[in-house]
Amino acid sequence: MDFAYTEIQTMLADSVGKFINNEPQARYALTSVATTADRDGDAWVLNGNKGLVPNGGSADLVIVPARTSGKSGDENGITLFALNAHAVGIVQVLKDKTVEYSKNRKQFGVPIGSFQELQHRMVDMLMACEQAQSLLMWSAMTRAADGDNSKRAVSAIKYLIGTEGKKLGEDAIQIHGGMGVTWDLDVAHFFKRLTTICTLFGNADWHLDKLADMAPQT
Repeated sequence: MDFAYTEIQTMLADSVGKFINNEPQARYALTSVATTADRDGDAWVLNGNKGLVPNGGSADLVIVPARTSGKSGDENGITLFALNAHAVGIVQVLKDKTVEYSKNRKQFGVPIGSFQELQHRMVDMLMACEQAQSLLMWSAMTRAADGDNSKRAVSAIKYLIGTEGKKLGEDAIQIHGGMGVTWDLDVAHFFKRLTTICTLFGNADWHLDKLADMAPQT
């Protein structure tokens, strides 16, 4: 159902909110919302099925997209900015923690950060972080300006996070060694969350197809 942005802000102010959008038939199509909402007196009755809800058990408020008119596939105005900002923050933290670890972890009597191969990997991490931050700013600016590139920007950052961001996480785990996959080290938790984000609202391949569809025709 339709809520004003300010109303959603008010509801979330003192609550742990979760956004429930995934439906079994939708795959990555954000507009494929078959759940319906029908007026029943002063209340609404929701009918439909929703799928995965990350950390749903911790929520005391949920936001459920549902149709009050139209059919599945109609535009519903869902955006991904908060999710993308979360992902950009994760890759930045993984990069910083890996660089710091490489300065302190010693092998053969020297910090592993002095090894040229690992230096190359960490330069790639830095480049991925810079690209992600640039795309995030672009997506925010185009959205604020209601520009035609808004959807392209969202798909671009989702593709980057799903490719370069995922590789950054894998490198962070590998450079940390065996400790990198244990729950005792927070990089494992960050990588787990990043892996989930990469599949939510369309994986890298899906958004690459979207970018191809939106490419200017020559």
